[in-house]
Amino acid sequence: MVTCPRCKGVFPIAEGDPSLIEDGKAIAYHGCRTTCGAMLYSSQVSTMTYPS
Repeated sequence: MVTCPRCKGVFPIAEGDPSLIEDGKAIAYHGCRTTCGAMLYSSQVSTMTYPS
């Protein structure tokens, strides 16, 4: 769930990377969309993943 300042509400993330799953859900990344249509803006510089 993310807060959208434009819509002034809280919305689920609608997209994610299907090759990166956490707790049964695809991991969202910079540029993914929310259900209100907003685009996620990442402030984190990098992400590391490790094979399980």
